[in-house]
Amino acid sequence: MSAYVKGLIGGGLIFGLGYWLMKTTAPNPDELYKKLSPDLQKQVKSPETLYDVNQIVEEMKEERNDKR
Repeated sequence: MSAYVKGLIGGGLIFGLGYWLMKTTAPNPDELYKKLSPDLQKQVKSPETLYDVNQIVEEMKEERNDKR
């Protein structure tokens, strides 16, 4: 095999291993939320936090539209 093919196979293996490690070790959002203390769970679901997130998303949408 040529060095190019070996490089592609090696890169694919490294990429695949990294993706597999991420999927098996990183918690999904529901698991992460369940592990939080009750105080932090309330803080995450508070109206102020949701408002801040919505405001940030709207600002990002405006910036994206300005770039077009």
